Amino acid sequence: MSPRLSRRRQSNRRKLGATPDIPVETSLDGILPPIIESRDKLPIRFSALWKDEALDQSVWGGNLEDLWPAELWEVHCALLWMAIKKSDARWAARFRSALLSEVILPSLKTRNIGDLLHRAKSFRGVTKGPRKGSTRVPRNLFLLLHKRFVNILRSSRHGKHGYKDGTLSALERAWRQGERFGNPKEPFPAERLSKDVTQNQPPGHIARLLLAKWFQVKPTTVAVYLKRFRRGIPKRILRLTGLSP
Repeated sequence: MSPRLSRRRQSNRRKLGATPDIPVETSLDGILPPIIESRDKLPIRFSALWKDEALDQSVWGGNLEDLWPAELWEVHCALLWMAIKKSDARWAARFRSALLSEVILPSLKTRNIGDLLHRAKSFRGVTKGPRKGSTRVPRNLFLLLHKRFVNILRSSRHGKHGYKDGTLSALERAWRQGERFGNPKEPFPAERLSKDVTQNQPPGHIARLLLAKWFQVKPTTVAVYLKRFRRGIPKRILRLTGLSP
């Protein structure tokens, strides 16, 4: 395989979200427990993980030749995965990420079956809804604050000549007025704003900083929210309300 083709395939795998190659020994030969139970004629080694499910041995009588090959678990898992992903793609992606980081990768590094079982049995997956500790950003308040901050900054800026005196005070008044509709996560960033206004930073940049402080998120995240919240609003309304980019 040529280096160029190899790099191209690696790039395609990254674009598709493929799991990178795991630089650890993945062979578990010699440390796996024996097959003593089954589920739908598929072999099961870790019966402790099936505590609430009915397992059986009678259908194959303890003869390994009567079982389906273990590789067919891949068919079972693939179909189950596609069904879950179709039902809730975002939750499925979060579940996969948590399973890899909390169970699979650490266990492969230690190559310890006891550690694998302990991690698997204690794994609780992920809950639906926002991630634990994530910030809920109300759409209406976000758009209202963005409109007010941008309007003040645009009307107070004189091109290359910078912002007129009183811009910082006007922004702080808008901030205080916004507190009637919601509580900011952080105090008004007067010192940082004074620096940005002096440097004649663009209105969009300063507005993102204000919203980032209000909702306690990253400025880059503010841009993501703004794009998401504008979606579905007609362009004419965006222009009339001052919400157009």
